[in-house]
Amino acid sequence: FTDKEIDMIVDYINNEPISILNLGIILAFQVGLRRGELSTLKYSDIKDGLLRIRRTEIKFKDENGHTTHEVRDATKTEAGMRDVILTDYALKTIKQIRTLNPFGDYMFMKNGARCKGKAFTDKLKRICHNLGIPERSLHKVRKTYATKLLNAGVNEKLIAKQLGHRSISTTRGYYYFNNQDIDDAKKIISNAISC
Repeated sequence: FTDKEIDMIVDYINNEPISILNLGIILAFQVGLRRGELSTLKYSDIKDGLLRIRRTEIKFKDENGHTTHEVRDATKTEAGMRDVILTDYALKTIKQIRTLNPFGDYMFMKNGARCKGKAFTDKLKRICHNLGIPERSLHKVRKTYATKLLNAGVNEKLIAKQLGHRSISTTRGYYYFNNQDIDDAKKIISNAISC
């Protein structure tokens, strides 16, 4: 997502009635989690300004051929077991989430049930559609998070750790992209070329 698209999404969410899925999308932009990690967060995962990532949602077909979503007490990879730094913005978002779901087993619950990871992607795609921007999954939010950290000059080892990657080569190879719109690109090139 470009910065302009992020602003559009945040403005859209801020102008809608507050909802648990909308706050989950905001938190995803702030912490760069996988959707399965986001959907399995608990308030007990927060300690000393860190978000402990220790579980994920898995999806599989049961013996009857029905799709099942299950919480697994392990992450996608060993490197995925990590502590993500929470900014003041992320802590504020979590506080809002807690006002909507103060007693739930999981942070993201609706009508007494845990929100599945797909619900966040579906909601984000609807928002994109309503805004007239290309529909993208929650995984693109994760890639946007990585790109923003790289563009800001954050230490590469810290970025890899935040994302749960073994090395920065994964982040650079699969998560980094040019997120500038044409006007931003023109400004950057103009500033770089002074003759």
